[in-house]
Amino acid sequence: MRKHLYLIPVLSCLLGLLWACTPSADKADVLLVHAGECMEAYPDSALYLLQQIPHPDKLHGRQQADYAFLLTQARDKNYLDSLQSDSLIKIAIDYYEDHNDKVKAGKASFYYGTMLSYQDKSTEAMNAYLNAQILLEGTQEYKLQGLLEENIGMLNYNQRMYDASILNFRKTVDYYKLAGDTLGVVYGYRNLARGYMMKASNDTARRYVDEGLKLLPDTTHRVRSSLFQILGIMAEKEKDYEAAIGFFWKALSSDSNTFSQYHYYISLGKAYLSMGNLDEAERCFKKVVKSSKRYTQAGAYNYLSGLEKARKNYKDALFYKEQSDSLLEIVHNEDLRKQILILQKKYDNEKLRMENEQIKLEKESQFYLILLITILMVIAIVIIRTKYRRRFQRNIDTIRKNQEEIEEYAFRIGEYKQKSEEEQLAKKKKIADLNGKIILLTAENKELRENTCIKASCVLEQLNKGELIVQRMTLEEKRNLFDFMDLIFAISRLNSNYTLTKTDLILATLLKVGFTTNQLMFVFDCERNSVYRMKLRLKEHLCIDKEKSLEEFILFF
Repeated sequence: MRKHLYLIPVLSCLLGLLWACTPSADKADVLLVHAGECMEAYPDSALYLLQQIPHPDKLHGRQQADYAFLLTQARDKNYLDSLQSDSLIKIAIDYYEDHNDKVKAGKASFYYGTMLSYQDKSTEAMNAYLNAQILLEGTQEYKLQGLLEENIGMLNYNQRMYDASILNFRKTVDYYKLAGDTLGVVYGYRNLARGYMMKASNDTARRYVDEGLKLLPDTTHRVRSSLFQILGIMAEKEKDYEAAIGFFWKALSSDSNTFSQYHYYISLGKAYLSMGNLDEAERCFKKVVKSSKRYTQAGAYNYLSGLEKARKNYKDALFYKEQSDSLLEIVHNEDLRKQILILQKKYDNEKLRMENEQIKLEKESQFYLILLITILMVIAIVIIRTKYRRRFQRNIDTIRKNQEEIEEYAFRIGEYKQKSEEEQLAKKKKIADLNGKIILLTAENKELRENTCIKASCVLEQLNKGELIVQRMTLEEKRNLFDFMDLIFAISRLNSNYTLTKTDLILATLLKVGFTTNQLMFVFDCERNSVYRMKLRLKEHLCIDKEKSLEEFILFF
């Protein structure tokens, strides 16, 4: 990865340009996209890009999930296992599963299982891997499914469930073949060889080792060394120590990684020890003592102790044994301390989760309370509005009914007046009663008319101020306006004398109350030419000569 560090200054310049020309709301998206694009080839650059996201704790929704997933992936690929966090990757899993994104949810579950494996939580890791298996089933993520089967196989292998691990490793090979990943197939053969070796099926194990070596042209790749180590271990078990030593030396020459070489030196020293070549075995074990891992050092000291016993040098044997026990005690204490830290971290995470749940419950309670108040307010407004409309409609209906009764009573009075004087004298009392009713009904009509005029005046005022346009007027508003104008100017006679549209009636009504052309433009929400055309149509419908004024005709109608 260090050979790609030169890309960081280039990325910094590109980020600077992007930062200058990208809105702040989209900066996180830009960085997340670029980090995802270079994750496989340059994971160190991807981690650098993710670290440039400002205020990652303020991300929400998809951005938060993508950030959590990519950061976990980048840390895994950069071997920063100690920096992993349970809560981080769980955010991504929950979001992707809720939004039915099976591929990303499967990838997130895979990395969650990998993180749990680092923490020696085999059961939880297996559950995460099985969940990822379900999510990725039927997709074309063959390489990821191959890695998934490989990790499940390693968990089974470590639990000494070799038959189950072999089945997993076979699926690994199948998926890598579908993905066209030759190196992945070699790793699958290596794992199959280990499984069959543990079952003492050495012939099958050798066959898979040979297949792996044929597919691997690179003579310096690390997996080549692990294949030679398998051959060496099997040869040692068959007591062919010369062949075993040859394979272990090939493993050492193929792998330049120091940490891996310590394991090969252990195997080589054991082979020399079995042959009785104590000096060569001692040289191998003393090389392993230089390892930085205490557990590996403890193993080397233990073998040196056994070697000195074979030489009957009990003083040195006791010294090496004490060194081995001391290192094992340190490793044991570190494991205990690690377990305590894990428990403490688990307690802190659980406490934080409980606090978050409490905050979530409080927010939900507030939300439901506000929702209830809002619903009640909406219901109250609907009830009041419905009641007001019904009362207003009753007023209009009562006016019309009273008007009809007035006309009927007036007609009857006329009939009585046309009769003979004798009949008129006999009916004077009835006429007086009818007149009294007329007075009462007229007074009621006056009161209702004033109420109606107020509502119609509000509509006219809104139209006059340009707060209401004709297209948005309700049927009730139009009816109130026409009723009012009919009461004041008897505008309905226009419709009875001429064939007019609703737009013609509204235009005639507004011209009657003196609306200017500019006001009509706002009221009808149109241009001046449209108002002019509407006036021409109205003149045609009213059969007015073009030379005569429409406004003057309507004003004096």
